[in-house]
Amino acid sequence: MKSAIAMVAALCLIVSVVVLGQAPAQNQQPPEPALKEVIAPDIPGVIKGGTKVVLLRDGFNGTEGVISMPDGSVLFTEQDANKLIKVDKNDNISTYLENTNRTVGLAYDHKGRLIGTQSRDPKVGVLSPTRQVLADKFEGQPLVRPNDLVIAKNNGIYFSDPIPNAQAAFRQPPPGRKPLLFYIRPDGQLMKLTEEVTAPNGVQLSPDEKTLYATNGNRIMAFDVMPDGSVKNGRTFAMSGGDGLAIDSAGRLYAAVAAVRGIRVFSPQGQDLGTIPSGTPPQSVGFAGPQKKTLYIVGRGALDKTQMIAEGIKTISFRADPESLQAELENDLKKPLKPLERVNTFLMLAGFDVGFGRLAEAANRYIQAMQFCHAPELKAHEAVINYNLGGLKLSQSDPKSAIEHFERAGLSALNMKNYPLATSAAMAMGECHEKLGDSKQALQYFEEGARLASLGGFWQMASQANLRLGQALSKSGRHEEARKALLAAKEQLEKLGEPLKEMARSMLQPIETELTKVR
Repeated sequence: MKSAIAMVAALCLIVSVVVLGQAPAQNQQPPEPALKEVIAPDIPGVIKGGTKVVLLRDGFNGTEGVISMPDGSVLFTEQDANKLIKVDKNDNISTYLENTNRTVGLAYDHKGRLIGTQSRDPKVGVLSPTRQVLADKFEGQPLVRPNDLVIAKNNGIYFSDPIPNAQAAFRQPPPGRKPLLFYIRPDGQLMKLTEEVTAPNGVQLSPDEKTLYATNGNRIMAFDVMPDGSVKNGRTFAMSGGDGLAIDSAGRLYAAVAAVRGIRVFSPQGQDLGTIPSGTPPQSVGFAGPQKKTLYIVGRGALDKTQMIAEGIKTISFRADPESLQAELENDLKKPLKPLERVNTFLMLAGFDVGFGRLAEAANRYIQAMQFCHAPELKAHEAVINYNLGGLKLSQSDPKSAIEHFERAGLSALNMKNYPLATSAAMAMGECHEKLGDSKQALQYFEEGARLASLGGFWQMASQANLRLGQALSKSGRHEEARKALLAAKEQLEKLGEPLKEMARSMLQPIETELTKVR
């Protein structure tokens, strides 16, 4: 089963993009090492005094988004390595998913889908058991950098979309765009919640889902949740900064606060109950374990855990196995659905078909989905469907048919100025032409992919495209041109902002290797 899900993930469209950031300060000090253990104070009903907060592992390339998996294992994001990390009940640590589009926040909905806020190519989308975009635009403008999310029992999704500072920004926000909290309704429609939160970050719901909490700079705000998912009566809940938020079964709120190097705990009325220390400045916190009585804390590349008296919320059960979810989706198709809901259902089912090797059935699902993509707001879905169809044809050793679908996807993407998808389509067409033995056409498409990524300011993608162009030119004996492309790839990596410097260094090695072949 796991291999099938992995196949779905591998064949889905993941476009990793980054843009120009600021250079790090010259006198920037290296981060302090994570402490191997710290001792918690006594917080009645929360944690026993003297309990150790222990370091499980340090050295992750970014850490965020702590949540519990259905079996009690913990899952979190290693965002700058483009991975999700799983820790089981025996503290065994493994990679759970890759190519995650720099996901920051994670949550399961009550259909068992794993959903993430993805920050490189900004979107909120399903990561497993298949890949699906849930929101990437608001009023025709792209999201900026989705950060955190929480999902209600009706599968409505609350998420934050801040405007980061220049040093941490991947791209310029659309003109006039403000930091916002959003809500994706159960029917798939995206609505703006409020502009009161001017520096949004973590979000969380109370156990009864009548209150939405949101960090807002140096305070945490609370809002009343209305039956339609909207919010009102914004007020200060606690004067505290914070990053990620968690909630326990008694309604106490836990805020990861780097400034105090710990997790501040607040009563449902906003009273400060105390602070659980952590080995590094924390960024995210969450309950996991079989009884939801283990608190996991991540921050600055480190993972800590501690045993609690308090316990996290035991979410309602859901069907997490793919066969049950597939049967449920098949049944949904028999119901009256809006076009967006029907398209998304077909895409989910196509993902299952791919995972189980039913490629012809998957192609048919994609074709059925396209029949409902006539509305302007579904044109992005149509482009992605064509891209996925191209991938299916290529995997079936039919590059000629694949080119047709990649070309349609690329043209649609260009019309929408979706440079990541346009770049991916151009690069895919290059691969198809190379398989057909047409190296001239392949080079033209690789060059076009590099141009499009640069045009959009997506420097990581541009670097990867120029690396592939350089490899193809070198193979054709055009060494001087190959060298220019590889040097361009190297220069583009230098444009990545501080959050991606470590990843840029790891990407540099294959470029240097290729340069030795053409010097």
